[in-house]
Amino acid sequence: MRQVLALLLLAGSLAFAQSYPGVNNSRPEGIGEPPNDPPVWNNTPTPIFVEDVVSSYSLVPTDVSDPESDTLTIADEAGCILPTGVTVDDANDEIDYAGTGTAGTTTDCVFSADEASNDPVNSPVFSIVINAASATPTGWQDYNGTSRSGVPGAIASQT
Repeated sequence: MRQVLALLLLAGSLAFAQSYPGVNNSRPEGIGEPPNDPPVWNNTPTPIFVEDVVSSYSLVPTDVSDPESDTLTIADEAGCILPTGVTVDDANDEIDYAGTGTAGTTTDCVFSADEASNDPVNSPVFSIVINAASATPTGWQDYNGTSRSGVPGAIASQT
């Protein structure tokens, strides 16, 4: 009797799990799939450049990242007027400085980070700084008041 009951239960569960023509047996879309979280701004960007020095400031992953490591699109928002020589390199998620702008600070910058969801997340407000280039002295006086040239403190070769 037990064997017959077990066989009937087994046959019933097999029939229940069976696929039928015209019936969608898949689970509804989105069920069991992990959520796609938006990008996260981890830090306030602090791009600081030096006048006449070509350089880049990387935003990813230090300042902004995506929980699922999705590719991000970085864009400057309308309120940020980039200094001369500064551009946003979306392909590399960087702020680039071509070395052509003059020293100064641009404030009230806001960038957005977006993935394929078209729901951008804005950064905290930050500034872009271009510091003045260091001037190398071309002439100076030593402790005796004698005029010299070159870099102070440099050791001359002795023969």
